[in-house]
Amino acid sequence: AEAAAAQAAPTTVLDPGCRLSYLTDVEGNFEYFLAFVELSEALTLVSTDGADGAVDLELRDGWLFVFGGDAVDKGGLVGGSIRVARSLVALKHKYPQRVCLLVGNRDITKMRISSELTAAQLADERLDRAVGPDWVPEGRRVSPLAFLKALCAADELGGGGGGGGRRTGR
Repeated sequence: AEAAAAQAAPTTVLDPGCRLSYLTDVEGNFEYFLAFVELSEALTLVSTDGADGAVDLELRDGWLFVFGGDAVDKGGLVGGSIRVARSLVALKHKYPQRVCLLVGNRDITKMRISSELTAAQLADERLDRAVGPDWVPEGRRVSPLAFLKALCAADELGGGGGGGGRRTGR
């Protein structure tokens, strides 16, 4: 069955003279993403006027582009996780055979949150009863619910959702 699946999978024959551009770990920093594009020999910024926040990019002939993962996280000054992700997906749609997007650990953890906040997961005050992460010293651990409330409060006070300045990831 595996051999049949391998035969059915689309393949791309690459020109031996093609060049590769690689970017990874943007982590939602839209300014960093744009700086990379500005310095890139492979990518050209066509427009920043996308209605969904995405930028329109062009991939020059003779180039492949690989994004190595971690498109999203806290971001830079403009909190650009959505803009970065939409820009990368638009580039993939525009050049499906020459753009490869990999998913990183930060991307995967963000994808989980919608399933973790379903009504079933929130029932019976589970978020309030759960203990905090083991890497936080025991005296400073708070329940996931308390952490989310602090995160929302910091955002409402103009803290940008940074959890009151605490580092929440590794």
